[in-house]
Amino acid sequence: MIRPATYDDIPRLLEMGRKFADDAGVTARVGWDAFSVVELLEGLIDGDDGILLVSDKGMIGGLVYPHPFNRDIRVFAELFWRAEDGNGLALLAEAERLAAERGASKSVMIAMDGMDRTRKLYARIGYKPCEAQFMKEIG
Repeated sequence: MIRPATYDDIPRLLEMGRKFADDAGVTARVGWDAFSVVELLEGLIDGDDGILLVSDKGMIGGLVYPHPFNRDIRVFAELFWRAEDGNGLALLAEAERLAAERGASKSVMIAMDGMDRTRKLYARIGYKPCEAQFMKEIG
């Protein structure tokens, strides 16, 4: 069953989030701070523009916001997505549906470096490459 997350889900979301961050290389790039993640999760649960959904062993979270170059276009930006229960596409479809209800007409998904299977999945379900991000240490 897919449903909106609650505060009671936060411990489980932290566990899944840490696995996501480790597997995606986020932890290696920027580290992991559970307090920061709890604040993010609470903001997604409480905020009007946050979307945070869970399934038995899955989660998706993101924000709906006006595009910075055209405020008339609202975008759903996925922040994280992980499913180990076969509900990954259903989680995404529900997040897209909720985002559209909140006025989003575009959806942006993340595929970290080396996630070739994820990139192929996105292409299969209609996503097109949009931009690439680069990171370096500066301080």
